[in-house]
Amino acid sequence: GSRFFLQIDLYELKPKIGLSSEECELIQQLLTQFIPRVISPGNHFKTPFLQLLHEHRNNHQFSTLNAKAYLFQIINCLYQTQLQYLKSANVIQSEALQMIDEVDKYIAAKLDEIIKTADLAKLFDLSEAHFRRKFLASAGTSPIKYCAHKKLQEARRLLEENHLSISEIALKLNFSSSQHFSSNFSKSFSIGPAEYRKELLKAFRKSPLKKT
Repeated sequence: GSRFFLQIDLYELKPKIGLSSEECELIQQLLTQFIPRVISPGNHFKTPFLQLLHEHRNNHQFSTLNAKAYLFQIINCLYQTQLQYLKSANVIQSEALQMIDEVDKYIAAKLDEIIKTADLAKLFDLSEAHFRRKFLASAGTSPIKYCAHKKLQEARRLLEENHLSISEIALKLNFSSSQHFSSNFSKSFSIGPAEYRKELLKAFRKSPLKKT
């Protein structure tokens, strides 16, 4: 199947598709309140996403207006899917965000270490079992899987910077080997780290990002 990466840069979007300051603030607020997790919005997401790609590839006089509309559909779809999940899990959004924010700060400071569930539970003065249940309900995944995902997200960022080799990234993030890192990266993103970097460079050459 096809692979697509959607990255929203409000600094680029604002002048390109005519977002007002109020609209930018609204989008930022929605994205700030979005809890990173694997969700399945189905065709409610796929349809406007493919339409957005179509507008990008087939520029015409209404492309800017249409792209703006599809962007809002995508963001609203993700946000509504999250609200439905939290309601079904009986989780208060503000509490979930607070817990995940604390965990994110801890992970960011310990990316080069092995992080255990017990270490995270201590942050909230909870037993390991109680914390695991609360975190699973809030984030939709276990603490260990979440930590692994955050490390791989950092790995993706490092690959985009193109300064470190794959072996250096694996060492920096405390993977046992570059092979172990590559295997985990491939399982999460359906593409190996070397291929991911190549595709990014290819995309950059076709459409370089503007520096502001």
